[in-house]
Amino acid sequence: MSAHQIEQWMRAMGDYGDILGFLLPFLESFIPILPMFVFVFVNVDTFGLFLGIIISWLGTFLGSFVVFLIIRYFANTKFMDKVKERKEVQKFLGFVNHQGVTPIFILLCFPFTPSSLMNVVAGLSQMKRQTFFIILAVSNLIAMALTGILGREMHSILESPIRVVLVIVILAGLWIISRKLERRFIK
Repeated sequence: MSAHQIEQWMRAMGDYGDILGFLLPFLESFIPILPMFVFVFVNVDTFGLFLGIIISWLGTFLGSFVVFLIIRYFANTKFMDKVKERKEVQKFLGFVNHQGVTPIFILLCFPFTPSSLMNVVAGLSQMKRQTFFIILAVSNLIAMALTGILGREMHSILESPIRVVLVIVILAGLWIISRKLERRFIK
């Protein structure tokens, strides 16, 4: 399925296209393999920069918070005890419980950070629900705005080879920074 096909579906739905624009980022919170940046690009192209970013942000924000609440609800089950036993999860949980919310906020601001992992760890941590709600709202808005602005410029970017190279460098830089921050905060 291509971005063009998604956009055609959204336009064909008419007044209900914004529901699909919301649902796709919402579902990505539960199925992290889905391409969030494609959904944001399509939303921005279909609804315009401001509305496209807001629809994408609402979908990913509410989906992520629902995942957090589900994990929090089931945090003391046998299955979650097995998840907590994993070495990576223990390291990150210990870090979050000792260092506070800043690392999660910073990591969630980057579009390429595995937000599903952040949602699960936050749900298993001692972080207050209201704190995570605020962190998630602001950081996801930043990530969606970065992705949306990049998506808005995609048509003009594709017309110039220099712009394509620049976008690739920016995306690679954001990806490298998010991976380094993730490694730094997990250690």
